[in-house]
Amino acid sequence: MRSTTFGVAAVIAVATLPLAALVAWEIAPTASLMGRGPAAETVETGRIVLLQELTRLYVTQNAGASPGMRDGSALAPVEFLNNQLQQREEGWRVRNATGLDAETFDIS
Repeated sequence: MRSTTFGVAAVIAVATLPLAALVAWEIAPTASLMGRGPAAETVETGRIVLLQELTRLYVTQNAGASPGMRDGSALAPVEFLNNQLQQREEGWRVRNATGLDAETFDIS
């Protein structure tokens, strides 16, 4: 009886694979269509994390940091961020930033 239960479960699991793929496509079809798949999202997430870290550094070094920078709802000035990125020898820079949204570009 145990092998029959396993066999039925395996058939159901295999039969639902196309449905799982369809659901995954419906959740994020535009990411792949626009050339921004998981790898691009990972790079972007890493950049955002670094920019937030640099903003915390800016706040510790600048008494005049804005309330948004202090509470984590805004990034440091673009000039500061780019200077820090250059010192760290990062291959990208920030073109502009509004709140926590930053437009970045590769320099290499």
